[in-house]
Amino acid sequence: MSEVIDAETKSYDKAMSQLLALVILHAERARIKKLTEEAPRSAIYFASLDADLGLQIRDLKKGYCLAYVYNRAALPELLLKNRQLLKYSIAWILHYDSQHARWSVEAWNDTIGNRAFDKLARRLRYDPSFALARSG
Repeated sequence: MSEVIDAETKSYDKAMSQLLALVILHAERARIKKLTEEAPRSAIYFASLDADLGLQIRDLKKGYCLAYVYNRAALPELLLKNRQLLKYSIAWILHYDSQHARWSVEAWNDTIGNRAFDKLARRLRYDPSFALARSG
């Protein structure tokens, strides 16, 4: 029984690592677009990861961004602009270290919980009008 659980855990870890690699790739693309002034700093970056998964990236304080991955088929269209998106998605707070030119994960909502994640994102926000939902 434990061998089956170990196999499931390994496959889940591999899938999450691949998903995070895609998120970081898109975070870098969003960062470059904003550096080259193709997009304003306050712009939200949208991407499609596959037929079902969507991605949103928002800037926080300098060097930080918030990335949401969500199942588009499972979400009503109105929810994409709603503050409740965190509740229905996998989200990371990413940090770009310009000295070493690399991204790192500051927080993941599955590990610290939505409430703690929301509190951290609020502390890191740069725009007072930007707010996440209280989720819990």
